[in-house]
Amino acid sequence: MVVIKLINLLIFGAWGIPGSFMLYSPTARAFSLGSAFTAFTEDPATIYFNPAGIAETNPQEIQFSQSPLPLGGQYGWVGYVRPTLKIGNFGAALLFMNSGKIELTDPEAKKREDFTHFETAFYFTYAREISRYFDAGFSYKILFKNVSRYSSVAHSSDIGFILFPQSVYRFGLSFINLVSTPYKLIEEFEEIPLAVRAGFVSSLFEGKLNLLLDFYTVTEWGENFYSFGLEYYPIDILSIRIGFSKYDFSAGSGFFLKLPGKRIGIDFGGAYQFESQGQFPMTGFITLWFSFAGFRVEVTPNVRVFSPRSRENNILRIDLFTQARKEIEKWQFVVKDSKGEIKRIYKDFGIPPSELLWDGRDDLGILVQDGSYYYEFRVVQKDGSILIDNGFLAEIRTLGPKGEIFFKEKGEKPEEGIEEKK
Repeated sequence: MVVIKLINLLIFGAWGIPGSFMLYSPTARAFSLGSAFTAFTEDPATIYFNPAGIAETNPQEIQFSQSPLPLGGQYGWVGYVRPTLKIGNFGAALLFMNSGKIELTDPEAKKREDFTHFETAFYFTYAREISRYFDAGFSYKILFKNVSRYSSVAHSSDIGFILFPQSVYRFGLSFINLVSTPYKLIEEFEEIPLAVRAGFVSSLFEGKLNLLLDFYTVTEWGENFYSFGLEYYPIDILSIRIGFSKYDFSAGSGFFLKLPGKRIGIDFGGAYQFESQGQFPMTGFITLWFSFAGFRVEVTPNVRVFSPRSRENNILRIDLFTQARKEIEKWQFVVKDSKGEIKRIYKDFGIPPSELLWDGRDDLGILVQDGSYYYEFRVVQKDGSILIDNGFLAEIRTLGPKGEIFFKEKGEKPEEGIEEKK
């Protein structure tokens, strides 16, 4: 019985309540964090949890997500966010769920036919910064539902808010399906229930550690839900995630590559349904995402290896790209060694230069040691919001290649494989 209820929860909605497929999780990142995403920002998946979350998105981003469901079903998501300079940010998304083939039998257990259950939601979202401390967003949804030979169209809307969106501590509140029209299959009307979500996010150590907490309730379910999540970045391009909710434990990871003008990444997530006591199979997610253009800062060194003591290639030229949404107050560029110790700082007020030169010396004018060096480029806008980029800068290599020197006595023949130089 438990297994049947969980299948109903994931495929048909919580015990048959319509619209519940919009309260699951659309991406691997959100899924592996226990779906504690209501106060999150700068991710297209926030369209699903809280439309206000896209107000802080700077680059354009598109996501493709897929999750296999029991009985051969599929759950998928495509999301896109487009920031603008003055009028706010726009988003669009497609959410779909297909149950796969389900066998229909009569009261005598004789097979009659196979049927499918298919639901789709189209999201159209707008969000903007109301003030430095407050973001608001709105989503309009067109919903389509098909069960066997019967289908219906409904409409719904969400509204959400983010408090202190640029702070280390953020709070989110959203009302999902605040206003909606019912489905009508055959002659019955199916009302889409209202869901209320509240969330909290704490971003510590300059965003390397995110702690998340969510609470939500659905009017027709008669039950409250909670979830926790933790996201950690051991290195800039790799994340590790765990989550915990009322019914399952989840975990996942993500990885991305920096390319000129863009980033491409992949996320994985999986969950164990402990409510079923091991009878229900683990569920998983995979998400591909791509960010590009928009408002951002970028760093491009002209070489990856250089030697400050050589006659050539002894200066590292660093190209800086800045596309800010608002007026820039100040900027800072930091060079760090592999241990995270700061070796060189460039900073000033106003717009950053398009190019910096580094001669391999620290702030005292002393040549740094051979090794790998990293950067952090930070631009602070007038309202206090920050654009940041960090990563590998270059390797300093002043030692020559390893080798051996052979000496021989006068008149002695060289060893085989070694030419004698006259």
